[in-house]
Parts: sequence; structure tokens; C-alpha cells
Amino acid sequence: MQSLKAIIGPKAHSSSPAVEVIAGIMPVEIRIRELCGREFLRIMAKDDSHILRRLMDQSARVGLRFYPMEYIRVMSKQLARALNGCSLEKELRRPVLGNIGIGNITKVQIVSRGDGSR
Repeated sequence: MQSLKAIIGPKAHSSSPAVEVIAGIMPVEIRIRELCGREFLRIMAKDDSHILRRLMDQSARVGLRFYPMEYIRVMSKQLARALNGCSLEKELRRPVLGNIGIGNITKVQIVSRGDGSR
């Protein structure tokens, strides 16, 4: 935050949230919650037998120690409540490139931009 204050040049007594507003950056706490929500949705869209889904379902907090999956679940409680009663489309399983023999690939189209132009 100190480097951001030096770059923007506000007075030394400016609060960190004020500097974040001036700089147009998302506060770290909100960004962490957003990333945890995305990861939570990604994991919950996996098949029930997937290892990440099983880890999420079995994770627990022990005393003051948080494990990664439990942290993601705790940070995503509001999202989970909002999705209560909704069903997520399950993620399709794609083959891993390592399992495909290089001889099986006949053509690979490389696209430099998202619109299909090269």
C-alpha cells in the first residue's frame, strides 16, 4: 500500500481504502472472496466422485487451523446460500493431452486472437 501511495501521491494521512478508490483497484479482501467464490463454483461443478469435490465435502476446521478447502468453503458461504436450491451444470471431463498419443493429432489450428483471425 505504501508504494501505491507514493505513486498516486496522496497525502500521508490518506486511508488505505481511499487510496484503493483513487487507484481504481479492488480491495484485497473482496478480491480474495471473489477468487474463492470462483474456485468454489468450479469445484462444485465437478462430478461427486472427483477428488477435489470429495476433499471439499470432507474438509473441516480444526481449532484455529484452516485447511485450503475449508477456507474456500467459509469464504463462499454467502454464495452457497444464494445458490441454495439451484443446480449447477456438471463439468465435462476432457481427456488429458498426455493420454493422447502425438500420432493421434492430425491438425492443430493456432489462433492468435479470440475472433479467429491470425
